[in-house]
Amino acid sequence: INIKTYNQTKCSLYFEEISTLAEYLISNYSTLSLTKLSQTATGNQKYNSTEYRYQGKTPNNYITFNDEVGKWRIIGVFEVETPQSDGTYIKENKVKIVRDTMGGIAWNTTQKNDWATSSMKTLLNSGNYYNRTGTYISNGLTTEARSQISGTKWYLGNASYNNGYGNTKEIYAQERSTNVHSGNSQTWTGKLALIYPSDYMYASSGCYNDDTMKGHNGSDYSKDYRNATCTNTNWLFTGYWYFTLTPISYNTKTAVGVESSGIMYISNVDLTTGNTRPSAYLDANVNYISGSGTIEDPFTIK
Repeated sequence: INIKTYNQTKCSLYFEEISTLAEYLISNYSTLSLTKLSQTATGNQKYNSTEYRYQGKTPNNYITFNDEVGKWRIIGVFEVETPQSDGTYIKENKVKIVRDTMGGIAWNTTQKNDWATSSMKTLLNSGNYYNRTGTYISNGLTTEARSQISGTKWYLGNASYNNGYGNTKEIYAQERSTNVHSGNSQTWTGKLALIYPSDYMYASSGCYNDDTMKGHNGSDYSKDYRNATCTNTNWLFTGYWYFTLTPISYNTKTAVGVESSGIMYISNVDLTTGNTRPSAYLDANVNYISGSGTIEDPFTIK
C-alpha cells in the first residue's frame, strides 16, 4: 500500500482486528473468568466438546441485546449444531444467553411436556414475543435481535426423578439422552427456548464439581442445591421460581423448575405462577464490539 502526502497533509491507515463474540470469549476466557470444561459424547450429543461457562455469584457477563440493558446475561460458549439447508448440521461455537424474567407463562397450556409442540415454544419462536406484537409490542424481539440469533439443536431428554435429581454430570447426560415419553421429541431445532437444568447447576462454582451434591436430594437437604454453598455461588439462583427446558420422567405433564429455595423440583407445565426466562444461542458470526461485561459496561455486539 503506497501512502503519499499532498500539501504537507499526512495520511495514516489504522487496521482494527474484529473478532466474533465467541472467539473473543474463548481467547480471553481466563482473563474474563470463564471456566473451561470438557464434555464427552453422550446420548444425542454424539461428539466431545469444550465449554466455557460463567460461574459464581456475580460474574461480569451482562450483554446488551434486543435493545435491553441489564436484562440479558451470557451463560457461556458452547459447541452446538446448526441446521443447514440440506437437512444436515454443522458444529459451531455459539454464545448462549438468558434473559431475566418476563413474567409467568405456561410451559404448555395442554399439560403435555413435549417442548416441540408446546405453547411457550410457539410464543418464543413464531408468536407475539418473536414478532414483537400483541402484549409484547414493547419488549418482544426487535428485527435486529432476530437476525442475531440462529437455529440450533436443543436436547429434550427426560430428567430422572426418584425422590430427587442427580448431580450435575448425571443431569447433563439425561438432558441429552434418548429417554423421552412416548410420542415426545428427543431433540428440537429452533431459536429460543429455556436453559437446561445443568446450566443452572454448572453456574454454581461451589457445587458443580461435587458429585455428592444433587439438584434435589429428598433424603438429605444438606446435599442439594438449596445449600448456601450452592445458592451463594450461583448467579442463576434468583430467589424466584422459573421453568427449565427439560421434561421429567415422573409423568407426561411436568418439567423441571428451579424453586425459590434453589433446588430443582417437579413443576406442572401449565402453571403460570412462576417466571419465564427465555434463552437463545447467538449466531456464530455475531461480532464483539466493546464492553467488559459489567452491568455498567456490558458487552456490545453487532
